[in-house]
Amino acid sequence: MTDDVNILDTNHRSMVFKSSDRNDFKKLVKKCIQVEYENLVMSGSEGKERLLSALENIPSSDFMVFHRSSNLHLSFFDYLDGSKFDIFVLDDKTILIIPFKNSSESSFNNMLEGIHSELGEGAVDEYVFQDYSLEDIEA
Repeated sequence: MTDDVNILDTNHRSMVFKSSDRNDFKKLVKKCIQVEYENLVMSGSEGKERLLSALENIPSSDFMVFHRSSNLHLSFFDYLDGSKFDIFVLDDKTILIIPFKNSSESSFNNMLEGIHSELGEGAVDEYVFQDYSLEDIEA
């Protein structure tokens, strides 16, 4: 006989999410990828629509937009191998891509090729979070 699980039980929910792909922030920070363009490729709504169009044209994949405010945020899913990525438009020249735990390099390269086909080539590098101090805020 198995015990019934109460999904409203807070202890059970914390145990489930404790092992989630994105729980360990230090590992997540190490995996952030920045794509920076020389030109303002994502200025205005047309630029963001070009990015969405590029992602739409990648075979065997899909995405979900969380919000389209000044900084677009979406999640991209590759049906071929189950890779998932969060994508943020940080400004008119910069995209931040955060791979989930089991994302593959081939899926990343396929997604990036699709983005570059629409927006042009961008410089790909590891994203480094900036540390701010109180003095930076007060300045």
